[in-house]
Amino acid sequence: MTEIRALLDGIRLDDVLGDARFEVDYYDRVENKLLRTPLQRAALGHGQHFLLDRVAPDASIHSVQLHRVRAVWRIWQRTSLHIDGR
Repeated sequence: MTEIRALLDGIRLDDVLGDARFEVDYYDRVENKLLRTPLQRAALGHGQHFLLDRVAPDASIHSVQLHRVRAVWRIWQRTSLHIDGR
């Protein structure tokens, strides 16, 4: 099993994956539910081996313990839709 820290570091360091869109599901104890955040709005701080710092929409920073991360999703979206009548 891949450790979450190694997975997130691998995504950020990979030239191809680094440009893709990823989202992270984590368990929030306050809201008692899974929340999803774009990986681009989260950071693994230097020296913080067990925390993911998430930037909320109001620009506040919330630290999430990595053991609360439940899923990492790669989001694929069609860039354009061509309807040619066929």
